[in-house]
Amino acid sequence: MGKIDALIESIPADQMDAALHGVLLELLAPAARLEELRRKELLTGQEVEALYGLDAGTLENWRRAGVGPVSTKVGKRVYYRHAALQDFILARQQRTYEHQQA
Repeated sequence: MGKIDALIESIPADQMDAALHGVLLELLAPAARLEELRRKELLTGQEVEALYGLDAGTLENWRRAGVGPVSTKVGKRVYYRHAALQDFILARQQRTYEHQQA
């Protein structure tokens, strides 16, 4: 039995359960946050960046220039709907071709 195995064996079961639970929560937190964002109806620029990878600053620049995804302004806050983001991304989809070699 190695040193790590011996250390693990020396930890009481209830403490091990709590430790494992804490580790699992920490590991799953990013996935849980993304799932939470997927379920929201309206997303902020920072949330769009986290979920779709579109830079929040770029979204703001596009919005001001009138070229970005459709947004909703409520007071001073700007929000984006999933459908508007997906439509925007799909509208810019391009087919790529592999170069054929003789």
